[in-house]
Amino acid sequence: MDNCETTLVIKPNDMHKIKNQDFIFQELQRKVGGQCTTEHGYLIFIDIQKHFKETYEQINNYSPAEVTENGMVKITQKFTGVFFKPLVGQVIDIMVDKCEDNGIHGRCGPATVLIIRDNLSPEYQYDYNDGTFKSGDQTISRDDIIRIEVDSVTVNNQQMRIVGKMNDNYLGKEF
Repeated sequence: MDNCETTLVIKPNDMHKIKNQDFIFQELQRKVGGQCTTEHGYLIFIDIQKHFKETYEQINNYSPAEVTENGMVKITQKFTGVFFKPLVGQVIDIMVDKCEDNGIHGRCGPATVLIIRDNLSPEYQYDYNDGTFKSGDQTISRDDIIRIEVDSVTVNNQQMRIVGKMNDNYLGKEF
């Protein structure tokens, strides 16, 4: 997503570094990298190449930079961000963390995933002996990669949670 922006607050003793692109990138990474928002999802990549010239000119012209009462300098930094936010109905691959009788827990990138038992194909049965789901000769267990459909996505306290379903054709372990 292009044209993202945030305000960076630079300490007075770091002012000599402010024209350094790596310094600006590190400050930006520290402030917004890995953040998760309801609107965009997880910020997984930041690029400032396209916008650094604007920041450099802003610093040279001292505008619209703002100096606070304690000597900190506030600058607006634009950046391009790549976000991770699966959409409802999208098919994604997840890694299984554990199987329980109530469903399958897993992850897709930084997001946690749950497929409740009601959202599994009826042919999958939980095996209490080894903690797996089985359907004929197919077994789903820890560290398996399975394909699911996203049923809902919620973001709470910087954590993304996905509820998925695996009850349609081309979903499951062998795809």
